[in-house]
Amino acid sequence: MSLSIQKVFDTAIKLPLDLQALLAERLVGNVEAHIDPALEKLHRAKAKERRDDVRSGKVQPIEGNAALHRVKKSIAQ
Repeated sequence: MSLSIQKVFDTAIKLPLDLQALLAERLVGNVEAHIDPALEKLHRAKAKERRDDVRSGKVQPIEGNAALHRVKKSIAQ
């Protein structure tokens, strides 16, 4: 029997919050277990590169809401 994503979601949100959190954790863990190791390696390298750019002052980070505002403004143009 195949359940739609919406039906699964509707059932899951009726669970107590602690069980919702446990379910979310297990789903994320399952997805993470299937990530291509080569892709994960590239992602880690890029994250370290960006971290180093911030630490060295090469780039200046901006607050998340400000970044989101810039993206939305750019898309609207």
